[in-house]
Amino acid sequence: MAPSKTGKAKPHKAKGDKKKHKEEKVLPTVLDVTVETPDYTQLTLKGISTDRILDVRKLLAVHVDTCHLSNYSLSHEA
Repeated sequence: MAPSKTGKAKPHKAKGDKKKHKEEKVLPTVLDVTVETPDYTQLTLKGISTDRILDVRKLLAVHVDTCHLSNYSLSHEA
């Protein structure tokens, strides 16, 4: 005799019960990242609003004028 499965079944959800709320997606925008070099010149790098600090570091690393920099600080201007 097979064991009974009563009490272990998950309740069935109707199709209308599914979550219909989705978070609004924010489209990325282009940002200018201004870098002041040790000799006080300013460079403008193009980034996107969803970039993180590591992505900005990569921008600095691939740009010819900033790839040699090993010590820098970042600040945000509103």
